[in-house]
Amino acid sequence: MHIILGIIVFLIFLGCAPKFFKWLLLIDVVALAVYYVGLRICALIIGASKGGVRSGALADFAMYGIQMMLAAPAIVVLGILSGLLVVLTKPKT
Repeated sequence: MHIILGIIVFLIFLGCAPKFFKWLLLIDVVALAVYYVGLRICALIIGASKGGVRSGALADFAMYGIQMMLAAPAIVVLGILSGLLVVLTKPKT
């Protein structure tokens, strides 16, 4: 049920959000993907992905990825609200 609601909210976002918020969401998702891949590569390089002594070496850096994940819903909600505000304040001709 949550997946269906998420898809509906995302489609509403795509329909009414200004382009700025669409680009902002795209940049956020791409930055999160690049950050995750980079963090995994760093973990492989220093040997932190196998467990042991260095298993928590990059745990502090995971917080930035979490912040990027939590920014996406905020961008979607603000995009929907700003899109609705633009539609409601547009003069009717």
